[in-house]
Amino acid sequence: MSTTNPCIISLSNTTRLYGTVIGVNDLNIELVPGAYGLVGPNGAGKSTLIGLITGALSPSLGTGRVFGVNPRTNPNVLHKIG
Repeated sequence: MSTTNPCIISLSNTTRLYGTVIGVNDLNIELVPGAYGLVGPNGAGKSTLIGLITGALSPSLGTGRVFGVNPRTNPNVLHKIG
């Protein structure tokens, strides 16, 4: 993570399970400000990833941070997500 471009979304060893079905598996990302696209086939985990970032879902394993805070425990962060 650069000090000039602070990380806005960070997922570390994040996994989301739905019973025995894996929605997202061991994801590690750090996104700095910019434009990003999220594409993939059906069942690739796109909606699960968005749910983890917005706090609608909690990770089964690992951590997720948006602007340095957990979106599940600080809903005020949603005001910064567009």
